[in-house]
Amino acid sequence: RLQDESSSEEGHFQPGLELDEHTLKVLELFPPSVAVSIRRETNATKRSALLALNCYVLELDGPPGASPAAQQPLLEALGAALRELEAAGEGQARHVVLDKISTTLHQSRTHYRHVEQALGALSLLPTRRREPALVAAALAAVVARLPELAAAPKSASALANVAWAAAVLAGEGGAAANDVLDAAVDLATLKASKFKGADCAVLAWACAVAHPRGAQKVLHE
Repeated sequence: RLQDESSSEEGHFQPGLELDEHTLKVLELFPPSVAVSIRRETNATKRSALLALNCYVLELDGPPGASPAAQQPLLEALGAALRELEAAGEGQARHVVLDKISTTLHQSRTHYRHVEQALGALSLLPTRRREPALVAAALAAVVARLPELAAAPKSASALANVAWAAAVLAGEGGAAANDVLDAAVDLATLKASKFKGADCAVLAWACAVAHPRGAQKVLHE
């Protein structure tokens, strides 16, 4: 859709633009149809956004890693691409990218741990490099998929990590971050017996910093 939109905007694209070697190598990772669409995108800002978007989708299509580390540079690149689209006046293209990210995080074929790690990765980025729209998308996805996280084999770790990330993001995530934190703490209270060692420390830190409504109860449990 980004490519189709740009093709009708004369003056915004550069005919015959050659792709650099790095971009060509990245395109080899994508399905042929996606690679062709990106190659045909002559608007440089939109093409960069498509590259960032599809790199992230590719990560979400695979199994989750042991930590949010793999998602950090991808989400940072996506944030930069979204800001560039906004600066270029490409509001519709920005909406398309955000909608794809949100849809992918919500869909069941994306492992729930990817959603947990998306929020964690964003919370670990320096504030100035965090894109608020991505924070909002990740928080909404976590809310939708908290039941899966709570039912997971390592639910204590997942809930503690989500609570920690939501506490970090509370200042900029507003009510959505507080809602995630409250819900995670409520679920942690129900699963208090599963919390041991590091998970207890992570959850306690989130409660001490952000003061969710169930803080006293979960710490007592």
